[in-house]
Amino acid sequence: MLMSSDGGLNGSGNWVEAGRTFIEWDVTRSRDGTWQYSYHLGHPRGKTSHLVLEASRSFGAADIMNARGDFRSVKIGRQRVRSGNP
Repeated sequence: MLMSSDGGLNGSGNWVEAGRTFIEWDVTRSRDGTWQYSYHLGHPRGKTSHLVLEASRSFGAADIMNARGDFRSVKIGRQRVRSGNP
């Protein structure tokens, strides 16, 4: 687990400064030999604006299972380095 309270997760604004923000993950191997990754992002107040995770080029919408949270949509694409939010 990475947490803002111990310096393992950095950011700015209310989502980090107002309290404990964290990301935790679990990796398990399925019976068919594939790997499953489960992520949990927690923050004290406000809504999640974005979360960027790196994945393989072959990753697609069919690879996302049980997505839930305070977000409106899931977008899969390439993240380019530029100023501002993704």
